[in-house]
Amino acid sequence: MVVYTNDLSYRYVRITTPDGYVARQLYIAPASGVQAGVSVLAGQAIGTYLGLGNRYPEITEHVHVDIRHNGQLVNPTTL
Repeated sequence: MVVYTNDLSYRYVRITTPDGYVARQLYIAPASGVQAGVSVLAGQAIGTYLGLGNRYPEITEHVHVDIRHNGQLVNPTTL
């Protein structure tokens, strides 16, 4: 999936769990074999970081993590 509709180079991976969690890791390119409908295991590499410097020259490089449970935003540091 893409982060910005006007720039297809920035991607993200979304993982859903049976108990209502949805985790998105933005600014990563999916690893080989990671695609919609494919199960992943804890500890499995899901992607490779995409540098943000071309789009945001002054930004600190990072991966953005967005986690929701039953639609409500969750602090990922509590998991």
